[in-house]
Amino acid sequence: MPSTHIVRFVADAIAEGIDAVERGDREPAVVVARRLAEPLRSPSVAVGHADYVTGKAEFSAWGVVNKPLLVRAALTRPGDHPILRHWRSGAVDTTAVSVLVRADQSAWQRSTACEISRRAIGFAETSAIRLDSGTATVHLVAFARDRDYSAADLELLDDAKPPVVALQRHADHLRRVEESCGRAAREVAGDVGITSREHEVLYLLATGLLATSIATRLAISPRTVHRHLHSLYDKLDSHDRLTAVIRAQALGLLGRDTGGESVTA
Repeated sequence: MPSTHIVRFVADAIAEGIDAVERGDREPAVVVARRLAEPLRSPSVAVGHADYVTGKAEFSAWGVVNKPLLVRAALTRPGDHPILRHWRSGAVDTTAVSVLVRADQSAWQRSTACEISRRAIGFAETSAIRLDSGTATVHLVAFARDRDYSAADLELLDDAKPPVVALQRHADHLRRVEESCGRAAREVAGDVGITSREHEVLYLLATGLLATSIATRLAISPRTVHRHLHSLYDKLDSHDRLTAVIRAQALGLLGRDTGGESVTA
């Protein structure tokens, strides 16, 4: 069981990630990872996407302390990297390169993927959390250092993974909402005083979802949804769902294809 200090550290890291999402950051996993890098003694963190269909992978790496973006790099054969090869079957476990290449470390040290890792993030040893599931693509956040990750290190990442994954999924959902609504709609929302969460609820309301369905979609309680709805009614000078959506459409708060006409009054 992790120590109280580690639990508190993870909680603080997640809280910082939540704050980042509220500020508009849509990669909170990176924010959390840069905090978790301290107990993991990892000088670098990276976020990456691999597409097994196209055979390409891209990632960006950051230094943890007082360093900006270090590099953006690409692998034309993601299956060559031990972690990406391991996850290609649909595995989602937290792991490290040293664990996967234990039987043949020399082959890994001679590989192109190992050389790219060294050049991109300074180290060949990495551990990683998978942020999605499936066999076509992989979204991950990784840590790098100059020595093998221990079982205790991987246990720490396992403990941190559920809230990190949930937070990143929420940010991904917000990104989709923002893309649907458009930049202009977000600016209008700010002018009206509508928060990002209220805007999200409004968008889902306009697609025809009722409060219970919105609550399920956003992983919040129906009571919280109703609280957001009442706030929206006040800000939109309306008294029911339909009027709120019509008012939002008139102000330009919604995307073109929200299907507002299906809202139940």
